[in-house]
Amino acid sequence: MHLHRRDRAVVGGNIRLEIIHESNPCFAGEPICLLIRLKHLGSQHQKESLEKKLVVFEEKRDKFLANLNNDESKPWLMRTLWNTFQQEDKYKDEALQEQIFALKKKLQFHNPVDLMSCFVQIVGQCSMDEAIINTDMLNTGSNVHQLVGIGSKNASTDENSPMSTVISSFFDTSMDEISRKVAPLMSTETIDTGDWIKAPFLLIPQTLLFSELILGPGETRLFKFKTDQLGKDLPPSYTNSAHFNISYVVQVGLSVNAPEDIPHQHFYNFPISVQPFVDKSICQYEMPLDREVLITPPGKVQDVGSTIKSTKPRKLTGQSIQLDREIRRKSVSSIGKPSGTSIEAMKQKFKDVVSEWNENDDSDVPIDSLLGQQFETEPSTSVRMNLSQFYFTGIPENSIDETQSNSSLLSQLQSLQTEYVVKMNDKFICNLELSKPAYSVSDQIDIILDLKNVEDNSNFKVTAVTASIETFELINPKFSSDENISKKKPSGTLVYETHATNFDNCDKICMKLIPQCSPTTYITSQFKTNIFQLKWMLTFKFVMIPLAEQNTEISLSKTYEDRKGTLYHAKRDMEGYDFVFHVPLTVLPTEKQLAGW
Repeated sequence: MHLHRRDRAVVGGNIRLEIIHESNPCFAGEPICLLIRLKHLGSQHQKESLEKKLVVFEEKRDKFLANLNNDESKPWLMRTLWNTFQQEDKYKDEALQEQIFALKKKLQFHNPVDLMSCFVQIVGQCSMDEAIINTDMLNTGSNVHQLVGIGSKNASTDENSPMSTVISSFFDTSMDEISRKVAPLMSTETIDTGDWIKAPFLLIPQTLLFSELILGPGETRLFKFKTDQLGKDLPPSYTNSAHFNISYVVQVGLSVNAPEDIPHQHFYNFPISVQPFVDKSICQYEMPLDREVLITPPGKVQDVGSTIKSTKPRKLTGQSIQLDREIRRKSVSSIGKPSGTSIEAMKQKFKDVVSEWNENDDSDVPIDSLLGQQFETEPSTSVRMNLSQFYFTGIPENSIDETQSNSSLLSQLQSLQTEYVVKMNDKFICNLELSKPAYSVSDQIDIILDLKNVEDNSNFKVTAVTASIETFELINPKFSSDENISKKKPSGTLVYETHATNFDNCDKICMKLIPQCSPTTYITSQFKTNIFQLKWMLTFKFVMIPLAEQNTEISLSKTYEDRKGTLYHAKRDMEGYDFVFHVPLTVLPTEKQLAGW
């Protein structure tokens, strides 16, 4: 089980750069925490061993050259006679030179590396297909609803806008390459994104990790990086689409000072995932995409220190086991925790109750007040806590009231139901029952189809059922280039599909849909922006065949009949029809630790 994800890159052949972060997507409205590790892949022991070998070979070659010089002092006749043997000595000298050169090359791998500087920045960018988006509606000219980079479709190449010129210095990446790495369902390699509108909406500026650092062989330096709280109205990561792409990337720039060359700067991009913000009433903000870039303050950096010791599996002692238990007990997935009211506050509360208490009043009221303060739980302070509370206790009672009081919040718990009656042309098909009114992206969906007709007057029979989970992009007609988009039926993206066959005398069909959900195949939950919104649907396809007047199947054909009986054969081809309908799903982010990949 891996609770953290490690993205690696090799710098200069002997430096390994690692970005360590939680395998779960982070939530909007919360900070992003990263561990940045720089490790020299060389070894001090190997370096000392190679240096000793190099000294031995150099001394050996010096002695060999000294012997050759002594031969040069001999008379010409002797040197001519021994010329044949000197050719073999030259081969030995060349072999020694090759060995010395190979040792020096190996030694370079273990030499210390001079790092001049290293910075980290985080970029959020939205890409949209220009073929379906009306760019005139995005370019309204308003200071609030102006999309940076809309003129040239990329902020890094817009030379007309002064704001884009300033921002372009912070961007040095191709988001198309990043989207290919993080798209779980749809390969963007088959999609031409060259003409897409690329607009950054978030920039956490360059934060300097260090200005100068010499990394010795086997040495590891660790830095903690933490941003301020993200905006609650930031859109989530969304990559499994043919028309939209929302990506977040951690960019790391590292400058290496080469001893015999000019300093070279390396750039590396690491994708991260962000989930939408959800408050305690299970409401989300409408996320604007046609706004200027949100530039936040730089992140905070803490130098953890360096170590040269190799990492070894630690032994579980009694103290470490107790520490692990304490960490699990205080896990963020726990639902509520004591508010930690101080003793002084409880004493003051007791004094206030005693001073205001009347002997004629009921004594249970102030006592209940004191107990309520002592054992009260503090409100949820994170999105994961809000989701855990909802999945544990159910739908909050005050969700509708709080949504009405705050018009910027959109409730995600509207029209929830678990039972449906399916009819076609006012004729009963089945009763559909879902296991939950709302799901998370990591939940499996259990379905029961009850085909039993009480009236028993149907003239068809359901022979097969296909159930699938699909996501639909509903584009706001205001921003669509197609004026008749509201009249067209949207097409969905398949997430999971299962099939079932209905045999004779079978009145119920049980189906289980298990969508993939892991840190590498994460699917975005439902959300809404001002340009488009993402909805989840259950799509059912029923295959039905008509019945004869005697309520018998028409799947058999009579081939022979005599006084002893009738012979039937199954028909090769059958006439029938299909019936397709959709059921809306409420799918929220998950609070679980997506590990085990």
